[in-house]
Amino acid sequence: MAKREKESAPESGLVKVVDPLYDASVAVDVSHEPPPPSGPSVGQRVRRFFEVLLRLISWVIIFHCLRCSLYYGVPMLYQRFVAPVEQNTAQMAELHSQQEQTEQELTNLQEQIKSLQEGQSQNVKSLVDLEKRAGELDKRLGKTETEIAAHTKSLAALEKIQSELQAQDEAALG
Repeated sequence: MAKREKESAPESGLVKVVDPLYDASVAVDVSHEPPPPSGPSVGQRVRRFFEVLLRLISWVIIFHCLRCSLYYGVPMLYQRFVAPVEQNTAQMAELHSQQEQTEQELTNLQEQIKSLQEGQSQNVKSLVDLEKRAGELDKRLGKTETEIAAHTKSLAALEKIQSELQAQDEAALG
């Protein structure tokens, strides 16, 4: 009974409430492993080294590809785009100089044609003057021929008269 008495003796107004969920013992898994080291492990360091090495190699490859593309690409672009433009520019300059020479020759030929036309107009005037003079000379020649014909007749008549007079003189003398 003594046990009962201990159980039944209420403590000073506090009643202990038993909660099976609250009072249940919780199993705590306590591992006895040493705490992790403060720095990265060897495997992490090796992995990090190879990642850096891989990045370095990839950058070297990228820069090498870029350098090769510039080394081979720039001359190709120059030959494809810049050289033809330079050739076209040179040809255009040559054509421009040829055009200027042709224009100068054309100007000279136009001046020559103008001087030839002036000379031709002077020749036409001279021909007109010569035709007038030829017409006048033809008229004078016609008059002269008429006069010569008249003189020839008078000479023939005079010769006839002279021969008659000589015949009479000879007849009278003889």
